[in-house]
Amino acid sequence: MKDSRIVHVLLNDRFADWEPAFLLVELARQGWQIVTVGVERREIRSMGGLVVVTDVTIADVDPATVRTLLVIGSPLWEQGEVSAVTRFLREVTGAVVAAICGGTLAVAHGGLLAGRRYTSNEPGFVGTHVTGALGTYVDAPAVRDGRVITAGGFAHIEYAAEVLVAIGALPEAEKAGWVGWLRTGAAA
Repeated sequence: MKDSRIVHVLLNDRFADWEPAFLLVELARQGWQIVTVGVERREIRSMGGLVVVTDVTIADVDPATVRTLLVIGSPLWEQGEVSAVTRFLREVTGAVVAAICGGTLAVAHGGLLAGRRYTSNEPGFVGTHVTGALGTYVDAPAVRDGRVITAGGFAHIEYAAEVLVAIGALPEAEKAGWVGWLRTGAAA
């Protein structure tokens, strides 16, 4: 059975530490459990120099139990497909999978963008790095199409809002106010 209050966060070396920041703080505030996942269980250094030791490896996680998976950007995603991650993403069925920045490359390799509306860092970014079926690129900060969420690297607030709505942690009607509050500091 899937635990609805666990969020798995897939990290790679040089992950963009700012991308999940607002989202993770809000999830922690609401009592969600955050589980960091890596290809290996080891120290991973972020772009900003933070060191995270992943809680588990993708081999330790039963894909059938994953309800929410965040795929955080890293310039290393641009170096090519990571076969273990691709296999894992193909097996995570029914979960909300939310990719930001270079993480959109990983979900594209996993086939999750095929037939979907998606966004990324710029119109040709995913197609430049990934061959195979893609959906329709949308020029927007973040896009939610069914269970798949994508966002550009500087749309971390919109990314957070889409994930929160998708998992039931923020009402859709409050999304614009939440984004505005984080962008401007003005109460909605």
